[in-house]
This record gives sequence, C-alpha cells and structure tokens, in this order.
Amino acid sequence: MTLLLALLVQGSCGVAVPRARAPARARVSALLTAAPLVAPIADARVAPPISPLFPSSDVLAYDYRSGEKVVFKKRNAGTPAPPLNADPTGAPPSPPAFIAPAPPPPPPPMPTASAGDSAADLRAKAQAARTDGAAQASALTRAADDQAAALTRSEGAKADALELAAQRAYDAAAARERTARSELKSAEGKADSLAAELAATEKERDATPFYRLGKKAELKDRAAALSEQTRAANGAVKAAAKASTDASSAVSKETGSLAKARSEAAKVRDNASAKAAAIRAEAAKRAAKATASAEGAAAKLDRAAAALE
Repeated sequence: MTLLLALLVQGSCGVAVPRARAPARARVSALLTAAPLVAPIADARVAPPISPLFPSSDVLAYDYRSGEKVVFKKRNAGTPAPPLNADPTGAPPSPPAFIAPAPPPPPPPMPTASAGDSAADLRAKAQAARTDGAAQASALTRAADDQAAALTRSEGAKADALELAAQRAYDAAAARERTARSELKSAEGKADSLAAELAATEKERDATPFYRLGKKAELKDRAAALSEQTRAANGAVKAAAKASTDASSAVSKETGSLAKARSEAAKVRDNASAKAAAIRAEAAKRAAKATASAEGAAAKLDRAAAALE
C-alpha cells in the first residue's frame, strides 16, 4: 500500500516512473523485426539485366552489416520462354532425320593352338572361342535391333507428320463449312421473316379502305421498304449459298487429300517395317555365320586337345 501511494504521488508531481526493462531476448527480437538488416533498393539504373530466355525476378538489396549491395538470384521465375525452334505459324515440327547407329566393333581373332599348349589350355581356348562367337552374335543382333528401331521411329515420325498436316487442313475446311452453313441458315431465316412481313403488310394495305389515305400511304411506303430489304436478303442468301457450296467442295477436296496422305503414311510405315525386317534378317545371317565360325575353331581346338590326352 505504501509503495502504491508513493507511485501515485510521483505521477501526480510529474516525476517519471522507471519502467521494468524487457528481457534481452525480447529486445533483440524487437530490433530485428523493427529494422531489417537487408532493405530493398528502388534504383532501376543498378537493377540486374533480365534475359528473355531466362526470366528473372532478382531482388537487389542492401546489407547494413557489410555496407554492400546484395543481389538475390531467383532464376527461372515467371513465364517460361518459348522454345527456340518453335514455328510461329503453328506448323508441326519436322521429323528428325534417321541416323544409323554405329556398327559394332570388329570381333577379336579366334584363339588358335600354339606350340607347348597342354590339353587343358586347348580346352580353355575352345571355350573362349565359343564365348567370343556368342558375344559377337549377340552384338550383331543388338546392333541390328537398334538400327531397325531407329529406322522405324524416324519413318514413323514422317508418316505422322504427313497425316497431321492433312488432318489439320481437313479440320480447317470442315470448320469453314460449318460456319458457312450457319451463315446460310441465318440468311435464309432473315429472308423468310422479311418475306412474311412484306406479305402481311401488302395484305393490310389492300384491306385498308380507300378513304384512309394516310394509313394507306404509310402501308405503301412500308411495303416498298420491306420489298427492298427482302431483295437484299435474297441476295445475301445467294451469296451465303455459294459460300456454303464452295466450303463443301473444299471439304470434299481435303477429304481426298486426307485419304491420300493416310495411304502414303501407311506406305512409309510398311516400307520401314520391311527395311527393319531386312536389317534383322541380315544380322541373323551374320550372327549365325559368326557362331558357326567360332564353333568350327572350338571343335578344331577340342580335337587337338583330345589328341594330347
């Protein structure tokens, strides 16, 4: 109670009352949040350049501790740039050219009998000859498979490009035909509506008594205007009908082109399949020849070993 009265007296007399100091950790946290060590600099003259291929949102800042400018890199941020080989017309990219894989290295010479070889040595050389022959045959088969697969992919890409170009042309022609038909239908509807309104106006004009000169003149002028509008609408119908016919002819033409492109693509794929089969068949012959040669050398070594045993 005495302490409380003393504080009240000091406050009323204008004497500053000392406040309790915050803990050290709280003071450090307050300093860090109130005054950041790194502050951004709004200076476009010293901003880092931005590459069009690598959009960047780099942040230029100032470090109060070292007194130096700091650039924080944030590469590849933002909208990615289009590929360098992109076609602005939207055409499909050209298929990659066929590159034949490198042929396998030549086989090592088959082991042969040497002076001083024991029967065990000759048996080991015979086994090595068989192993080398099998490895050579496997390498020939694997190389042929790789070459055939690469050829099939390359020719398949060419066939796909043919079909894609023809399909895009057909889709564009079909879209134009749908638009032309829609415009023709709209023009016919407008012409029919004007013709019906003109007929109703003429009927009302003819039914109007002769002594209602004002009404009759008004209907006459209205009928003349509707007649002019009807003639214009009929002309629009003829133009829309011609456009629709031309669009249908274009669709028929693109249909034939699409069928031709599909036939050519099928031929390309068939030729690629035939070439791939020929490559594999030739490799199979060479592999069989290598196996037979290795087996012959191994048999010769086995006979020499049997003679020593």
